[in-house]
Amino acid sequence: MALIHCPECGKEVSDQAAVCIHCGYPLNRAQEERFALVLLSLNQDYAGIVHTVQLELLIDDHNAAKDLVDHLPALLRRDMTYEEAVELARRFQPNAVVKLVRDRGETDEGLLSAQETPLPVDPEEEKHGLGFGGTVAAVIVGIFAAVLLLSIL
Repeated sequence: MALIHCPECGKEVSDQAAVCIHCGYPLNRAQEERFALVLLSLNQDYAGIVHTVQLELLIDDHNAAKDLVDHLPALLRRDMTYEEAVELARRFQPNAVVKLVRDRGETDEGLLSAQETPLPVDPEEEKHGLGFGGTVAAVIVGIFAAVLLLSIL
């Protein structure tokens, strides 16, 4: 059994599951779906993004890559599996803002304005919260502070 990312919510689920256990999305249909990646904006490092476009999209002409980056939003690639699209999106982050969209055979212009499909949540990003123990401790400290404050008044 392998873990895959749900195309709807981006969380990990078993590749054997019929639906996502987190959001209920039907996964058997997701295996047939294709995805596209759209470049929305640049955060920094213009030259680095142009270089990444050349490498990832196999564009030999530097000016053609610059032209693509200069006219945003830009369709980077289409007809990819979810895993391929997520991998390509990670190569552009954090220097660029990209969106993953379902490729249902519409025109390139239709993909540019299509609704975004969430990228999977990075496990490292999930660890920044308080967690269960931290939440319990915060509640206990809050109750203690309230009792102390009320006893002073």
